[in-house]
Parts: sequence; C-alpha cells; structure tokens
Amino acid sequence: MTRATGILDGTEVEARLVGGKGFALNRLIEMGATVPPTGSITTDGYRWFVDESGLKSFIEKLRRQGLPDQVDLDQAAERVDAAFLEAVMPDALAEEILELAADVGGGDLLAVRSSATAEDMETASFAGQYRSYLEIGDDDAVLHAVRLVWASLWLPAPRAYRAHAGVPEDDLAMSIVIMRLVDAERAGVVFTVNPAGSGSDLRIEAVEGLAEQLVSGEVTPEAYVLPRSAAHRPLVDDVLDEAIEAALELEREFGDPQDVEWAHDGARLYIVQSRPITTISIDGDDDGFDTRIGSDHAFTTAGIAESLPGVLPPLQWTTAAPLLEEGFRQLFDQMSALPPIADQRPFLARIRGRAVLSLDLMKAAAAEVPGGSAEEIERQYFGRVISEPDDPQPEATVRGPFKGLRSMFTGFREINARRRFRFEAHASINATERLLLSPPDCDIATTEQLLAYRHRLLDLGGRLMGAEIAVAAAAAAAYRGVELFLEPHVGEEASGLAQQLTAGGIDPCGAQVALHTCDLAEQALADEALAKSIGALTARDTAVLATLEQSQSGAELLAAVEGELGRSGCASVFAGETWAESRDLAWQLISQAVQVERSGRRQMVDPGARFVLLEEIGGRFATSWKWRMQRVMTAQIVDVRRRMLRRLVTDAVEFLHLREKTKSAVLALGGEVRRVHLALGSRLHASGVLRTQLDVDLLAAQELESAFAGSGPSLWELERRRNVLDRLSSDDSVPQIFVGDPSRRLGESEIPSGDTFTGWGASAGVYEGTARIITKATEPIEPGDILVARTTDPAWTPLFLTAGAIVVEEGGPLSHAAIIARELGLPAVLNVPGLVGRLASYESPRLRVDGDRGIVVILDNEVDIEADRVLEVAG
Repeated sequence: MTRATGILDGTEVEARLVGGKGFALNRLIEMGATVPPTGSITTDGYRWFVDESGLKSFIEKLRRQGLPDQVDLDQAAERVDAAFLEAVMPDALAEEILELAADVGGGDLLAVRSSATAEDMETASFAGQYRSYLEIGDDDAVLHAVRLVWASLWLPAPRAYRAHAGVPEDDLAMSIVIMRLVDAERAGVVFTVNPAGSGSDLRIEAVEGLAEQLVSGEVTPEAYVLPRSAAHRPLVDDVLDEAIEAALELEREFGDPQDVEWAHDGARLYIVQSRPITTISIDGDDDGFDTRIGSDHAFTTAGIAESLPGVLPPLQWTTAAPLLEEGFRQLFDQMSALPPIADQRPFLARIRGRAVLSLDLMKAAAAEVPGGSAEEIERQYFGRVISEPDDPQPEATVRGPFKGLRSMFTGFREINARRRFRFEAHASINATERLLLSPPDCDIATTEQLLAYRHRLLDLGGRLMGAEIAVAAAAAAAYRGVELFLEPHVGEEASGLAQQLTAGGIDPCGAQVALHTCDLAEQALADEALAKSIGALTARDTAVLATLEQSQSGAELLAAVEGELGRSGCASVFAGETWAESRDLAWQLISQAVQVERSGRRQMVDPGARFVLLEEIGGRFATSWKWRMQRVMTAQIVDVRRRMLRRLVTDAVEFLHLREKTKSAVLALGGEVRRVHLALGSRLHASGVLRTQLDVDLLAAQELESAFAGSGPSLWELERRRNVLDRLSSDDSVPQIFVGDPSRRLGESEIPSGDTFTGWGASAGVYEGTARIITKATEPIEPGDILVARTTDPAWTPLFLTAGAIVVEEGGPLSHAAIIARELGLPAVLNVPGLVGRLASYESPRLRVDGDRGIVVILDNEVDIEADRVLEVAG
C-alpha cells in the first residue's frame, strides 16, 4: 500500500485508513468470501487532497456555520460540490489513484464507493448518506467520481445524520473503495434478520441487473420473508438460496445480523458489501417461537398449564408441544371426532412464551362425540360452563338417569376403546421403565449416537403422551359419568359425592413428580437427630450436609438422596429441568416432608372408605320413592343401577390412577431427554457454538443438528432469545381464557372487588388460615398456610403436604391440584379468577376456604393502603 492507495487482499489493514466499508470488505476477503477485485483510496489520500488544495479552511468554516436552513439545502450542497471539483489535486495523488483503478479494473468498468471513518458502524450504518458511482470507465470519470464522493462527506444530509446519531466530526475523513463492477444478471440484499420481524425470519430482495436500482428505489424488487432455520425454510431458486446461505455464514463469522449486498453474473455469486443491521432491537416482541393466531380464535391456559407450565424456552416447546399436539389429534381421530377446522389450526399454541390450548378446537371436537358438548369441555376444564350454548337443545331430547347434558363418557362406553387406552398406557409405561433401567452413558456416546438416541426417546415420548391424553379423557368421561348418574337423585351433592367416591389410592408424596420425598423422609426419621437436622433445613445447606456425612445414617441418607436425584425425572415439564438441577428445592421439599411426617399431619384418604360410601349411597337410593318407582317400572329384579354406579366409580378410579402413572412416566422419560440435551449442549459449548451448556434451551429442536453442522443460529440471535425469555418470565399476563389478543380476556375482571369469591369445590372441608401466595414451586410455605396460586403443576405436589388448604385461580375437576387435594383430604377451591390480584392489597390475609360449597372468603378487613394504591394505578 502506497501513501494514498492500496489493493485490499485480506492482509491486515487499519480501519482508520480504509474506512468502515473498506475494512469490512477486506475482512470478507480474509474470510474467503468471493469479493470482486477491490482497492482503497485511504483517508491519508483524502487528507493529502484537503491539506494541499486549500479545502481545509473551507471545511472549518462550514462546521462553524452549522447546518443550513431547510430552504438552503440545495444551494449548500452545490457549494460543497463546487469547492471539491474546483480544488487542485496534486499530480502524484492523481497518478496513484489512476494506477489503482487500472489494477483493480483490468479494463472493466468500476464502482467507486464511499467508505468514511464514520460509516457502517454498529450503531449507525449511514446507508445512502454518502455517494457511490457505478459504471465508471475512463480516467477523467474516475477522478471526477472520486472528488464527488469526497465531497459527499460534507453535504447537508450526512452532516444532519451525524448530528442525530451523535457522531463527532473531529478528524473526520473519507476513504473510497474502488471495485471491479460485476456484470450482474441479478443482484440484491439479504437481511439475515428481518428488521420488521420477530427475529426468527430473514428477508431477501432481488432485482434484475445491478442492486443500485434496489437501493435507490428505481424498481420494485422481488422480496421474500423466510424462516432463518434451514429446516423450515422453503427453497426459492438456486441463486437466492445460495445468497441466503452465504449471508447467514457471514452473520456467523461476524457474530451479528448482517445487511449483505450480493450480485450474480450468471455463473458466480459475489459479495459486494456486508454491514451490521442497525434497525432491529435485541429484545424484540417475542423470541420467534410464538404462534400466529387468528383474531377470533379462543384459547385457554386451563389444563395445558399443568403439562407445559411457565415460560417455555424454544427447545422445551419444540420438543414437547409436537408430541402433545399429535396426542390430541390421535385421540379425536380414534373417536372419529377430529373436527374439520383442525386441518387449519393447531390444538396447542404458544403465546407470550406460554402454552395455551385451543378452546375452539376442543369444543368442536367434543361436539363431534356422541353425547358430547362444548359446555361439557368447559365444565371439565373450568369446573363450570362459561358461555351460552350456540345451539341449545330442548331438555326433553335427553331422558333417563343421565338427564341433562351428556358427557364425553358416551364416546368411551365401548369396551374396546377402554381396553385400547388401558393397553397403550401400560405398554408405554413398561417400555419407559425398561429403557430407563440401563440408559447409555451420554459422556462417551458420539454426537450421532446421542442424536439417534434422542429420536428414540421422542418416539416413545409421543406414545406415552398420547396414552396420557387418552387415559385422562377416559378418566374425565368416567368421572363425569359418576356425577351425571348421581345428579337426578342427590342434586347439588353429586359433585361432592363424586369426589369422595373417587378419592384414595394415589400416593401424592412424590411418585408422580419423580422425586420420592416421603421415602427419603421415612429414612431420615429412623434417626431422631438426623430427622431434626433435616427438618430444620430451608435449602441445601452445604455445612449441615457436611456434618451429616460424619454419621452412618446421615451418609446413607445423603447417598440415597443423590441416587434419587440421579434417577429423577423432570420437575414439571417434559424435557425441562430435572430435580437434579434443582437441588436446593429438592432439599427444601425433603425437609418439609420430614416436618410433616414428624407432626403426623399427612393423613391419606382410606381407599376402603369408598366402598362404605357406596353402600351408604345405595341405602339412600333404596329408600327413595323415585328410585323404587323406576325399579318397579323397569322390572328390575336385581337393582342394576347400583351395579352401574359401582362400575362407573371403578372405571373412574382406575383411569385416574392410570393417568397419574402415565404422568409420572412422562416426567421420568422427559428427564432422560433432558440429560441428552445437556450433553449436546456441553459439546456445543465446548465448540464455541453456545456460551454455556444451558444455552441449549435457546435452540429449537430442529436447530440441534444444524448447530453441529455449523449452520445454527448466531450467538447474537441466542442472546436476543434469552433477553426475550427473561422479560416474558416476569410477565404473567396471559389470562385463563382469551380471544386472539391475550388482552381480550373472557369472564371475570382481573382484579375483582368484594371479599367473597365463588369457584369450584374440588375437595370437601372447611379451613381458616393465613393465605400464602405462591408463584413458583421454589417459594416457601409455612405449615398450615393456605396455598394460593394462579396455577400449579406436578412440581408443586410436595408443597401440598405442608398446606392447610388449596386455592387455585385455574383448574377443573381433574386437574392435578384437585386430585392431590382430595387424596390428602385438604379443603380446596379451584377456578377462582382474580383472587391473587385481590389479595395483593393485604399484608397477611386470612381466608376461609369452603371446599364443600366452593367459596373463598377474605376474613381480614384491613388492607395495605400502599399496595392498594399501586393496584389502582395499575388498573
């Protein structure tokens, strides 16, 4: 490189000499990108011209005068051009410029492009602010173009842009890129992240001929917005596909989203420019994995929030959601009840990072089942009917002991369907147990073996989730059948009696959450001193645990805990965190289990009480004149209705228990998937693809393999996703039921007034105590407190052991919270929207929970004035 010019060949150059564009092009050449022959007129060449031509005093005067008025812009630009065109250029400088042009052009036409020291910056690109000239041929044209490019540094428009962007003008200089012009058949631009999109799409634009037509707006380009992931991106044509892959490779090299200008001469793709995109935010509206839904589509978090709770990172969502989606479709397809609209809509969607279920599809599918109805789906998920029937049927069309709305039980009455669901559930559970007996060592398996093993796990996971959905539907149908059988004879008592008849026999102490806390607690209780130490823990206290190792019983307990954690499944969501990753929470729950066992508070419902209650109910029926009259009129020598009730209760209990077993197996298998994901994440971290092992959660399932192939998302994109997820985790704004936009909620207001709330009585009994609002399973609860939450999932089960009563804003008769509350004999009221927001006005509110009538009463009258004021402002 001479004093003023030089060829850009990928060897080291200084950005201050060749400007932003020249430096970027030289780096492209260094990376191996196909760039046309290119040279640079350096900033030293610009300063040589300015210093010896007398332009320096002209520029200083221009700066002192500030920006011209709007009406004087054209005249100001003309004065700058005239000054640079009339200034005398040193002969030696002109000679160097023309020699460079000849070396670069080789007899072809040239492009003369600006490359200022304040250009193509990360915070301001200056795109279109400085001049560039194409199809430059003879020597006079080269020198004329060079003068005008230099002059553009001081035109009013770029000066105003610099002022707006806060770019100082001290020691400002202009380098120029001289590039051989590509005889382009097509040219265009690739934005590796669509500036107007969510971050998961890219945008490519193309025109016939030179790309300057696109930049200048002379022609309308062909444009495509496509997924960034190759797994989801359709092919367009050979040229555009090649341009996209080249641009994404440059993004990976630079580490930031790029605006890549390209040209194709019919035989070869050339990169003529690449600069960072400055018009997008790292935060964005979502992480690119939320579902685009129709404005009139109704969704709910009810039910699905148990299987897929909280904000779901891309890997968890794209792993678990397709399995659940297929499970729902298989269920309704087997029942010949898959509604036509299912071809255009998914059952599951992701909104603001959280899973929601299509209420429209569920209601439409229920309506396809003989005897089913949309209202029955609402009753199952919400404990009550929340909307008016679209086409109410005359009550006289339904007769007999099932008077009123029939439930989905009708769809399961055929014994073949029950056998099929039962067989598939047991087969899937057994297959899971066998697989987990001897899993492969993820540390020594090859990446290809791990990826293949993952596919095997997901294949089994799909079967298992399908079985869980099927037995859950069968349980719901049988349970509702018990209620419908009882309603004509006992009226409002039917719900409470159904709860009591189906309670008992499920161990709520860890089996379904893949962490057997009560087994560990019983081991600790064998040594009183050990039990006292464990019971006093509030988290994993390393000092206390070190002390425990000194005794034999303590060492045995620690070994048992480590073994349990090593075998543990996911805490709450398939492929999500395992209990081994949540050791503090695990020790806290073990401590609480010890406290409960020592106090004797854990009293399970006796399954034998069910048969006693059945006899009592049968005796009540036998004394009813209505019951006797029906028996006489139907000539029943043996009272078959009592046998029918026992059969219904037996089916309901069987499928409720089977549902919990399949849920446990799902979480156990999900833990193995999680271990595979972490092993893959460790390898991607070691190769520099991920910043940490846990960042594997930021990848989509379809991006795992491409990440190992070197074509995964950039570190910038992963950081953007992380920021979005962090923000969404603190935003619990998805209502229980909404249409299209989550802000269009249905039902009750978010923060209702009054002190009495009516919900669904999930478990009988009345209890008064201090309410403890819990937002996640890691938060503490004092023994005897009333656990109040918006929703719960299996990870919360050990907290129930400590609580005196349960109140949840969401949930229906067969939600996990309802089942476990009944097993523990805890009064519980579910589906109480707005209670959490209302209780925020109180410092330590006391509640009365009436599980018999489904009523929650706030007993305190004094509120926290400051908190109440905050609520008023928020409202």
